[in-house]
Amino acid sequence: MSQEVIQKELMELFGRSLETPEVMAALFMITITCQGVTFCKTYAMSPEDLFYSWQSFTFNRKTDMGHFGSEQIPGFRDYINAELKNKVKQRTSTSTPARGSGAAPKTTKSAYGARVLAGATATPESALKSSLSRSVFPTDDVKPILPLNVSEGASRTGAPGKNIIVPASNISQFTYRYMYEKTIERANVLDSRIDEFGRYVSDFYSLTDDIADPNLATEEDVVVVGRICDATDSKLTESSLLLEPSRWAGSGRRIPLKFAPNVRCASQPSPDPQASAAPRTGIGLFPGAIAAFRGALAHGLEGPFFSVKEMLPLPPLKAPVLSKASGRSFTALVVSGPYTSDADMHFEPFKAVLSAVRQAKPEALILLGPFLDSNHPLIREGDIDQPIDNIFLSKIAAPLRDLVIKEQNNLSIAMMPSVRDMVTHKNVYPQGAGVGPTRYQIWNPPPHISPTSFLSNPGAFSIHGVNFGATTVDVLFHLRKQEVFKSAAGAESAPRDAMGELCRHILDQRSYYPVFPVPYDLSADVNLDVSHSQLLSIVDAAPDVIIVPSRLKEFAKASTLNVSAEDIIVDNTVFINPSAATKFNAPGMVARITVDAMKQGPERIAVDIVKL
Repeated sequence: MSQEVIQKELMELFGRSLETPEVMAALFMITITCQGVTFCKTYAMSPEDLFYSWQSFTFNRKTDMGHFGSEQIPGFRDYINAELKNKVKQRTSTSTPARGSGAAPKTTKSAYGARVLAGATATPESALKSSLSRSVFPTDDVKPILPLNVSEGASRTGAPGKNIIVPASNISQFTYRYMYEKTIERANVLDSRIDEFGRYVSDFYSLTDDIADPNLATEEDVVVVGRICDATDSKLTESSLLLEPSRWAGSGRRIPLKFAPNVRCASQPSPDPQASAAPRTGIGLFPGAIAAFRGALAHGLEGPFFSVKEMLPLPPLKAPVLSKASGRSFTALVVSGPYTSDADMHFEPFKAVLSAVRQAKPEALILLGPFLDSNHPLIREGDIDQPIDNIFLSKIAAPLRDLVIKEQNNLSIAMMPSVRDMVTHKNVYPQGAGVGPTRYQIWNPPPHISPTSFLSNPGAFSIHGVNFGATTVDVLFHLRKQEVFKSAAGAESAPRDAMGELCRHILDQRSYYPVFPVPYDLSADVNLDVSHSQLLSIVDAAPDVIIVPSRLKEFAKASTLNVSAEDIIVDNTVFINPSAATKFNAPGMVARITVDAMKQGPERIAVDIVKL
């Protein structure tokens, strides 16, 4: 690897911490004076390994990471030498050759310039080619994913191929500092959401009066807007409903909700003013839901409460606009992790995914995390013999690379991380884009191959003019666990589409995760950063397709399905639950999306849920 390429990687890695002049000085010392390049070549380290070693060095000595001066070079060199000695001791203690065998240790030339003992350092090549001594892993030869030959990648000339999966323009906003939340910031974000929906309701229903305070007595019925809360720590019920208005409308004081015996539901808002609005049979409520009611303050034996006489459905998003001129026909596959069974790390379901790609030959492949699940029993118990990054590179990245380069040059790939992923730099929700080690994310493919698109979680993207939205959090399961449905008077026995109602909550609440607070037993699956929860919002118009992987039964909008599924179309938005690539420790499901540009509306989108 050339000095310029190493400097570029160092610039990117250390550039993430550019917040003080001292760190600017550190970056200058690393890149301009070539100290970082010297370390990489001398010790056969990748820039990423150097960056993490420097972090560990400064942390252990409680020094500022920004001071990379000449006075610290000797100490840092001693620290790296000690690390390498420990690694060599660990490897030689488990794989020492028989005495007198006469076998000389094999050497290999590192991608960063030095000849080293095979397996002695954690370079990309040596780590991926290291011996796999335990039966957890298959014994096949492992091909390195990075770096590639000059003809295949890093120092190539010419523009790369174009990826047809185009991420939304706001993806940079997902790169934020977390664990710096302040109580007032959380309160402001939650409060502003109530006020925002108050304006939507007021404009949509043409209210002449302001949104009222549910805690104040009035002579006439008023309209109130607030957040649904639970008076208990158990599952939400109709008797434990509380309404929390905003600080502007009602000082944030919560008040119990009780529904009148003859409570009615207002006509369902329609995005088309000329269409007839069919009445809804009721509304679903859950902690965190923004709701609007018409009624008045009342008093009972247990104190004051707000008596609801009419439930007001929230104003809808603008319907997606699909026209013949918006793009061209294409096929895409959507797969959600995990990609290996709980019993091993062989990744047989992922191999089945690649076989499905070879058979279907789609133009786009959308891979949703988790790629390496933190809940995997072997990872939880530490029963693995390779670094996590190397498992990802050898089991997922390398097979994908070979598929694209050798078989399907026109395939565009996008990856979305999961909060449970072990191969992502940030495990909070909303989650920034990026899957795998940095050297994989910055890999330059050959000129005729399109680079991988990395999506935020949740993320919006488009393919030939068709807008998609997706999240890897199981929002449908969380909603179903918390929802209580309130039927209008006389509609208690009316049939209802439970799965469709869950999907409707995402559009009505204009959020990919409208639940708050996160259920305690599911909090590890979300790790919600409330102060940045505005990044969960669906802005302006509804997407054409929303992908919501869930442990609930798979479903899709389709005319012909390979397995039993439901048609879920909500306000012209197609919802897809592709299930998971691994189900019951066996290959699971994949969703095949076919878009016909000659048709209009949701009928142009056909989805097949196919068993792997």
